[in-house]
Amino acid sequence: MITVRPLISTPSFILQEQSCGSYKHLEKHTNPNSLFVLVSGGGYIERGKPANVLDSGAASIYPCGFEYDLETSEVGALCVSVVPRPRWLLQADCGELFNSPKKLYSTGVEACLRSIGHILERGKTSGIKTSDRLTVESCVVDLLAELARQRGKKPGGDWLKYVCLKIMARPFHRWTVGEIAEVAERHPVHVQRSFHERYGESLGHFFRRCRLERCRQLLQEGRMSLSDVALGAGFADQSHFTRAYKRMFGMTPGRERKTSWED
Repeated sequence: MITVRPLISTPSFILQEQSCGSYKHLEKHTNPNSLFVLVSGGGYIERGKPANVLDSGAASIYPCGFEYDLETSEVGALCVSVVPRPRWLLQADCGELFNSPKKLYSTGVEACLRSIGHILERGKTSGIKTSDRLTVESCVVDLLAELARQRGKKPGGDWLKYVCLKIMARPFHRWTVGEIAEVAERHPVHVQRSFHERYGESLGHFFRRCRLERCRQLLQEGRMSLSDVALGAGFADQSHFTRAYKRMFGMTPGRERKTSWED
């Protein structure tokens, strides 16, 4: 009853298109994976008490094992489902964000869908480039960060999760503590102290780790040269990149690439 079409695979996410005709009642079922669903056309109703309506431009998180009971609108439903890879969920410490259903209504959803659409259109003729995959990742993580920000404004909300996701959405950006304090809407000293107490590392170390983790993904994917990865990540030269990479992962970038090819 639901038509599924693969769209894009990135180091952190798998994106699929899901479509269903008008006025279809989907019998109760569970999904084996956590899902972040972006509604790009039509919409659907989550049957229950209360019933929730998700129209075009809305997004929703569904945890692994969640039981669905849905009915599509009069024009059906067209969605992009994002399946986060287990490694990303662990690295991003996002288990809590995906542990219960959550809704997001934001102009960012439509902007993300437009960006994905443009990338898919370009990919028909020239293939999907590494930079395009990273753009998709940034769009998705930005939306998850917005969801975390909304929850962070509630009493007891996790604003630190919002900070982490914003950094992970743009790992090659040269973040400063001042910028992060503006993002979090808190004093820089409070941000630094709270971050260290929560995660056991400084903001500066987290900046470097995110940047090098993204470099690691690019090296394992094998589409960019070592020098291009170093330049894109903002390192002054390849030797600087090699030293930083070895300190973080215990091997050189060249060895990392060779090992991934051997696997």
